[in-house]
This record gives sequence, structure tokens and C-alpha cells, in this order.
Amino acid sequence: MTDLEKNLKDLESMLKAGMISPEEYKNQVEQLKENCSLPAEPALPEPSVPPVTALHAASSISPPLPEIPKYHVSVNGRNLGSFDRDVIIKKIRSGEYKRDTVIWRDGMADWVKACELSEFEKHFPTEPPPPPLASPPPPPASPPLASPPPAPRPAQKDESPGNSEGNISNNGRFALKDGWLYYNYSTGYFADGELRKARIDGTGRQTLNKEKCLNINVIGSWIYYYSVKDKSCLYKIRTDGSGRQKLNDDCCFFIHATEDRIYYINCNDNLNNIYKIRPDGTDRQKLNNDKCRHLNLAGDWIYYENLDDNYNFYKMRTDGSGRQKIIGDPCWSGVIVDGDWIYYVNGNQDSRLYKIRTDGTCKQEVSDIECYRINLADGWIYYVDDLFHSKIHKIRTDGTGRQKLSNDNAFEFNVAGGWIYYMNYSENQILYKIRIDGTSRQVFE
Repeated sequence: MTDLEKNLKDLESMLKAGMISPEEYKNQVEQLKENCSLPAEPALPEPSVPPVTALHAASSISPPLPEIPKYHVSVNGRNLGSFDRDVIIKKIRSGEYKRDTVIWRDGMADWVKACELSEFEKHFPTEPPPPPLASPPPPPASPPLASPPPAPRPAQKDESPGNSEGNISNNGRFALKDGWLYYNYSTGYFADGELRKARIDGTGRQTLNKEKCLNINVIGSWIYYYSVKDKSCLYKIRTDGSGRQKLNDDCCFFIHATEDRIYYINCNDNLNNIYKIRPDGTDRQKLNNDKCRHLNLAGDWIYYENLDDNYNFYKMRTDGSGRQKIIGDPCWSGVIVDGDWIYYVNGNQDSRLYKIRTDGTCKQEVSDIECYRINLADGWIYYVDDLFHSKIHKIRTDGTGRQKLSNDNAFEFNVAGGWIYYMNYSENQILYKIRIDGTSRQVFE
């Protein structure tokens, strides 16, 4: 064997052992060529890698030795050797390796395109779309059709009551909605009034309408009430004071407004029957023939005091069906339905405070004291202890925690936002407020 053959054999062994790269092998061969004036370049031996199938010409390359670099590259059926990942990325960025350059590494079943490997795909530049085929110029475009406006989103239904049962039972002078207090301002029980609104802290005060409004309910952006000036007929007005409308000619009391219907007692002809009507004033319906008072609304049921049956308490469905007696006691001084319980002043038991479930079971005495004009909020019952010298008290619904809150003579009172609002008969019927714990007594306006 000649020195040249021996040197070539050594270089080939070093290449297969991974001691030199293919580029170094090639340079060494060229150097030997110059030194020995070889007539031709020897063929570059291929590393032991699997055959390139489907994507380029087949060869019978053996799987790589464990020591060789991680990736093998082939272009046009020619195996360029094995390279580190960073070397391949550099060649991709320089444009030397294309998206269809095929690569194989240990653990892969076959050669794949470089762009199909996640470690290389992101390093290829984004390819522009193919140029359009030559075609005749298009005809002049017609003016674009106006796109229809998007369908309006349905308004979210207001599921909350227009006011609390206790406030409506006390003439509904105040109603709280979304941080705003809507109320009737007047300087006396029989004086003219105004519909106003303000935030709980008294800021943002506005006059919405110059008329005395009671049984105030707020649903969505509408306020519902009866107008004292117009024979207690049902009206509505927007919360910004616009859009005032008269909805009926009935004399309405104990108004309960919902998103779909308004329920009330119609006092025309002194019949006091229960009616319902849509918020736009249509579809007025009579629901019963009883002479009623103290209407309450809870879910699909209407509760009311039946004056034709010794002031006993009844219920019926909102369509007028299912009429039944619940309480066999006269409830002439206040009834409030809250959840599964009915709280009432028992006329058979010296006007003591009682409660009973809405199905007529579990009748219990809450307090053995005399009380009138009850209201209820957050687990507390508020009441006055005398019809003519009415001091505000409170007691829990289980009968505990009885407290006196005020020495003022408060004929009727509403509870909203942690405050009690009342017309103070000890101070010329001026509107006052105190906190629900009895502190911070002050003139409201």
C-alpha cells in the first residue's frame, strides 16, 4: 500500500469515527492531491445513516454510530454529513438549507423535510404567496353592497323586584336600585311632592318629576308609581326623568312591578280586586273577585289579605288560579312574605308578631309585644310599637335581639341601603333618616 493510500485510509477511518468533519476530510484530501498531483478526487465516503427514501435517491447507509453528531442532512440525494443543531439553524438562516432539505436523526423512522421538524421550522423565513396567473383585466367592480348592521344584543332581563315587600307595605316612598335612591320628597303626609333621585350618600340629587309619587318600583331604566294628583293612576317614567306615560285609569295600590307584568290592587268602585297589566299598559287582566289589601308577590304566587274573609291571608298563582287560604288570623296591620315565611301582625293575639310558612304550616309567635306597620330587611323585622306614638324598633326574624332605634314618631318608614327613611311626625313631618343600628339620626332633606 502506498503512502497516499495509507493516508486516505486513515482519513476515512477518522471520518467514520467522528474525529473530523466531512469538510475537514475534503480539505485533507485536496491537500494530499496537491502534494501528490492526483489526477482525480476520491469519492467522499458516506456516514452510516439509513437510506433516504421517498424524498431522495435511496442508498444503503447504516444507522449512525452513537458518537456522531445529532442530525444528518441530505440535498438532492447527496448526504452532506452530520451536524449540530446550531450549525443547521445557521445554514437555514443564511439560505443554504431550504425548507425541502431532508434531515434524519437518531430515533426517527425515516428522513423528513427540515420544515416539518419543530426545532427548525420556525427559523425559515415566511414564504410569500405565489404570484397570480396572468389573466385579462377584470370588469369594473360594482359598488359594494352595504352590510346590514349587526343584530342588537338582547337586553339583560332585570330579575330583581322593583321594590321590597316591606317598603311597598309602607307606601313605597323609597326604592333603591343600582346605587341610586328613588324617592318621593314632600314636606308633609298630605302635601304635594316631587319624584327625586340621589345616591345613598346624598350626592347627585335630581328632581325627575314634580308630582307626588308613591308605591315606587324601579325595573331596568323605568320607574313605576301611582300619581296621587291623578287619582292614584299607574304611571311610568325613565330613570333620567324622560318618557313619562300614563298606563291605566285604575286607582292603584300595593303596586309590584316586574320585567313582564305589573300587579296591583284596583280600588275603583271600592272593589279592591287584584289586576295585572303589561309594562306598556296593554293586556290588562282581572285576577280575582276578593276584596284585597297588603298584596305581596313572590315568584309565581300572589299573597294578599282578604277583607271579605275577616282579613285572613290568601294566596293564588299569578294567573289567578290556585286560590287558597293560608292564615286563619286577621292580618290587618301588616304582612310581609320573605322566602318561605310570612311575617304578620296577628289581630287575634293582641297585635303580636307571628310567622308561618307559605304552605300554611309551622305557625309561630315571634314576639309577645304589640307592633304595627312592619318592614323587613336582611333578617331583621322593623316595626313601630304604637299606632299614634310610633317609635321604631327592630327584632330578628327568630325573635331575638329586640332593640329600640328611635324616639321619633314615625308613622311609616322605608328601609334601603343600610338606612331607615321616615316622615318624622315629631318634627312637622320632615323627612329623616337613621342607620339601621339607630345611629346617625339626621334630616334627609
